[in-house]
Amino acid sequence: MRTFQIRLVECTTHQGSADFAVHAETPAAAAAIVAEAHGAAQARGTNMVTLPDGQTQVVEAESVVARERAFLLLDDAGVEVCDIPVIDAPSRPQ
Repeated sequence: MRTFQIRLVECTTHQGSADFAVHAETPAAAAAIVAEAHGAAQARGTNMVTLPDGQTQVVEAESVVARERAFLLLDDAGVEVCDIPVIDAPSRPQ
């Protein structure tokens, strides 16, 4: 038997939310105000979103909504060579 270097990569998607009361001409305009404030928060590396009128909410990850994993074959230098497809089987017979 041979020894293989395998890298397990897990990607987890979290969901959080924050509610704002936004005065605007249309829902799309209100959403654009929130989107701009959210983009500014991300650019600052924070999850604290502050609207121009001073409303502030913190968007915290509340739940995991998706999880993916991948398996990668590595060469002797630790460089990724290729993906290895793995079909998940049930943990118990059904």
